[in-house]
Amino acid sequence: MNLLAEATDALGGAFLIVLVLLLIVAGSFLLIAMRFIRLWFQAFVTGTPISLFNII
Repeated sequence: MNLLAEATDALGGAFLIVLVLLLIVAGSFLLIAMRFIRLWFQAFVTGTPISLFNII
């Protein structure tokens, strides 16, 4: 975390922007993946014969 505290030059600022963008993309992907996993788990618990690829 010391690297982020000393990010005052242009390279440090660019690194911080890229890091924030990567976190946003990873969070969005995780939310979408969790939505499909939740649907598959709900079908699995109810005993519905469905594969993971049929949900997509």
